[in-house]
Amino acid sequence: MPSSNMQNGLSQRDHRSQGYKTSAKAKGPTHSPPTKIFPVRKYDPICGKWPMILRRTVRNMNHAGVCVVTCVRRGPDPRNSTTTVLIICDSKQPPHHRESSVSNIRRLLDDHKLWKVAVEFVRGSHVRGVSDLIGKELDRRALQLPCMLGESLALKGAHNPGTLGGLLELKMPGKADYITVGLTCLHCLNPCEKGLDPEFLDRVRVWRNEGIKPEDNLRTRLRVEHPSPNTIKVKIASLQDEICGIEQNEEYVRLCDLVSEGLQGQLGRRAEQTFLSMRRNLSELKSFLREMEKFRANFGSVFAASGFRTTEDGKSSNLDWALVEIPLAE
Repeated sequence: MPSSNMQNGLSQRDHRSQGYKTSAKAKGPTHSPPTKIFPVRKYDPICGKWPMILRRTVRNMNHAGVCVVTCVRRGPDPRNSTTTVLIICDSKQPPHHRESSVSNIRRLLDDHKLWKVAVEFVRGSHVRGVSDLIGKELDRRALQLPCMLGESLALKGAHNPGTLGGLLELKMPGKADYITVGLTCLHCLNPCEKGLDPEFLDRVRVWRNEGIKPEDNLRTRLRVEHPSPNTIKVKIASLQDEICGIEQNEEYVRLCDLVSEGLQGQLGRRAEQTFLSMRRNLSELKSFLREMEKFRANFGSVFAASGFRTTEDGKSSNLDWALVEIPLAE
């Protein structure tokens, strides 16, 4: 799902109006509303199936000219928008495989009864598929999907979260099936030495220099949680503050008293709309809070990693990476 940064980087017109060369004569400007980008709603039929749709799409499509594959709602406003699989290209001309790729994605969507989902190729700048987590609270979809790019992860019991930066599919030598792993940084999954038994402590120090190999059985002790416990804790506190703010709002308390006394007929139209809106918002916040309090992170172990790496130009930039097992069901 796209970040706000991605939305700003997208062109707001479809591939037929991107300046591509066509045989048709140019037409004058029309008064149709511009196409805008909106997030996919949590109850959209594609939401729960998107990780699988994305993996199969990326695995099977021609990648020439493609920089981002995502899913959004496109239209003049949120109510009049269409769920769309969006393939963003960084070339002036549409890629030669556009028609075949659209056909293949369309077939995949139809196989999963997603007939109303559109498929579009658009031109846009090469942008990252995830946004910075600074100042960004937990997205509710992170509790409903197996994994979500841009959300936090951390070693079990640790308090230094990193970010799930991408997904990779690997086929190991001698294996028939692909495995799905998440990409993050090793320094974000570096265990604290305090309390480690001597054997594991020695191995951790070796990992920092030489990296982690998939055949190393001790790697399974590096269990990862996604989203991170600290992110969940912060979001719970934020939700509790929002709920308290509504429940203690003087206008809301006054309207609740009138309704409880059976005097809702005395509410004006504007007051009634205000009350219903606040009540819906309060119900949604409480529902989200219950999900947060019941949520138990279930992720995989570190699968492989580089050792600690930094730049050699005098600047302290980390270059290390780590792959994390992701239990995704087809």
